Amino acid sequence: MEDYNSGHRKRLREMYRTVGIEGMNDYQVLELLLTYAIPRKDVRVIAKKLLKTFGSVENVLLASPNQLESVEGIGQVSAVFLNLVHDVNRSISLERLKSSKTIQGSEDAREYFKEMYLGVKIEKLAVMCFDNSDKILSCDFVSEGMSNTVTVDIRRLITMATEKTETTKVMIAHNHPNGLAFPSADDVNFTLKIRDLFSVMNIELRDHIIVGDNAVFSMRSSPEYNYYFRKRGAT
Repeated sequence: MEDYNSGHRKRLREMYRTVGIEGMNDYQVLELLLTYAIPRKDVRVIAKKLLKTFGSVENVLLASPNQLESVEGIGQVSAVFLNLVHDVNRSISLERLKSSKTIQGSEDAREYFKEMYLGVKIEKLAVMCFDNSDKILSCDFVSEGMSNTVTVDIRRLITMATEKTETTKVMIAHNHPNGLAFPSADDVNFTLKIRDLFSVMNIELRDHIIVGDNAVFSMRSSPEYNYYFRKRGAT
């Protein structure tokens, strides 16, 4: 144990300092993380169990505390630590997103919301507001739940879209946790309702982005749904 504690852990740290995580195996990355949460113990076996259970480092960091603690050797302290690593990274990503100035097209929108919803495990609705030059004025979650799952606070959505007088366009997004990135019938009806609601206020609905497990869908970019946005004069 002395060799592991004073030797192997030091070698892992030096490996990371020299080659970064790109030069390390996935289990070595997890092993190094676990050395900061589990002292005086060989954590290689635990790291490999985590990978076998969840499939990747990303999935390990996205797992809930209860899921992590179901793996032998992972207790509350190490589960919280792994969640913290993910949440800190997500917080940094969100701050970086807030510095974005414009969304040029659907690909930019998909990438933006893919980052924004990373690690979000419950269904949430977001609204992004733009001025006439397509500059992003704000982007925030409006409510939890969507369509037939939880009633969306329409008044709050309108307030967020209109609190900045420069707003002339909005984009909405929501996620399908553990689901496909494709609109349901309720999603389509909700899109039309919001489009018509904003149209009365001379605000254009640019797109509705749906974030799924492994993909991000733009309704405006889909031939099946593009007409809903073109009909109202979207550019």
